[in-house]
Amino acid sequence: MKYADRYAMKNTMNFFGLTTLSLGPNASEAGDEVLVSEWRRGYTKAVIRGGRLVHLTMQGDISNTGFWQELVKRGVKVKDSDKPLHRLSYADFWHYDESDGEYCWA
Repeated sequence: MKYADRYAMKNTMNFFGLTTLSLGPNASEAGDEVLVSEWRRGYTKAVIRGGRLVHLTMQGDISNTGFWQELVKRGVKVKDSDKPLHRLSYADFWHYDESDGEYCWA
C-alpha cells in the first residue's frame, strides 16, 4: 500500500556524532533533478521532481529543517523561485492577504 502522508516520512539519526535527516523517499527517477552539496561539516542531497522537492538528505547541522519538511509535505514548487535551493526560506512561500490580514502558503 502506498504511504500517503509524506510529512511523516522523516528519519533522523546520529552515528558517531554525525547527525543525519532524511525527508521523503530517497529514490530518484528518470527526469528528476538531483542536487548534491558537500562541505567540510555537512552534506545535502535534494531530489526535485516536476519542480517540487520530493526528497532531502542533510548531514551535519540539521537545525531549522521544519521548513524543508513543509516543502516536501505540501508539494511546493521550489523551481518557481529565482533563488538557488539553499537560499530559500519561509518568506519565499508565505504571502500576506491584505483583505483579511491572513498569512498563507502560496
